[in-house]
Amino acid sequence: EFKTPSLRNVAETAPYMHNGAFETLEEVVEFYDTRVNVRPSNVPGERILEPLGLTEEERSDLVAFLESLTDDYLDMGRVGPPER
Repeated sequence: EFKTPSLRNVAETAPYMHNGAFETLEEVVEFYDTRVNVRPSNVPGERILEPLGLTEEERSDLVAFLESLTDDYLDMGRVGPPER
C-alpha cells in the first residue's frame, strides 16, 4: 500500500512513482500507456492495469493537463520528506 499524493504541483515533484523510477511526467504517461516491463498478470496477488493505448496527441494532452495543475502558491523549495 502507498499513500497517494495530490496531483497539485505534480510537475514540480519528480522523481515519480513509489520508488522514484521516472524523472519526467512523459515517462510516467508512457509507462501507463504501454505497460512495458511490468510483471506478468499471472503473478499471485499482482493486479495489472491494461495498457491505455493513447495516441501521441493524447499523451501530450495528458502531460499538458498534469503540468497545468502547477501554481505559484506553494513554495516547492520548502517541500520535502516528513520529519521523523
